[in-house]
Amino acid sequence: MKRPITTLLFDFDGTLADTTRTILKTMSLTIVELGLPLPPETQMKSGIGLPLRACIQKAGNVPEELADRAAELYHKFFKQVAFGTENIEALKIDPGAEGAAVLYDGVKETLEWLRAQGYVLGIATSRRWDTLQLFLRHFGIMDLFGAIVTVEDVAHPKPAPDTVLYDLEKLNRRPEETLVVGDATYDILMGRNAGCRTCAVSYGNQGRDLLQTASPDWIIDSMRELPELL
Repeated sequence: MKRPITTLLFDFDGTLADTTRTILKTMSLTIVELGLPLPPETQMKSGIGLPLRACIQKAGNVPEELADRAAELYHKFFKQVAFGTENIEALKIDPGAEGAAVLYDGVKETLEWLRAQGYVLGIATSRRWDTLQLFLRHFGIMDLFGAIVTVEDVAHPKPAPDTVLYDLEKLNRRPEETLVVGDATYDILMGRNAGCRTCAVSYGNQGRDLLQTASPDWIIDSMRELPELL
């Protein structure tokens, strides 16, 4: 008999927040600055969820020798696109700006309900801490999470289990009582590799057919459906 779920770990981009416009615009600016041809938008979306260097190479056809420069440009352009400035100390989110990120429907309400019911929540993301914490504070959900692990905290990123396992170490929780929620096959494989149950969301950056190839325990079409699984 499986243990009841007490802990939920969430991906951020494409799961909690719709950052796709921000990412695609930043990716386009980066690729153009490098003098490379723009790939189709579907290809650029395919890399979202991977660590930045791998995302850029997969999504933008960026050769290995340009990957470091591309990552540097991406960070610069992302801050301009999302926050209107490169100065990390001055970053402010303008909800009306082109490329501004928003929470998906039902996310905040569902997270608040989960916390009120006694579930322990964490974030397992490939995003860096500097921009992640700004998003979380802007959306008013920072305090809902007991642990946050970013790509900077682990040696082996998604789909390796390290991000989830470090979250669970910080939360003092076990994999068999944990549900990992994400919008990409990398998230589902990360959760499975850590020994957790998994739930894919179909509204993010990968469609239901692709998500099914990673064999999640559940697929939902809205975050509002999550409580029904528990």
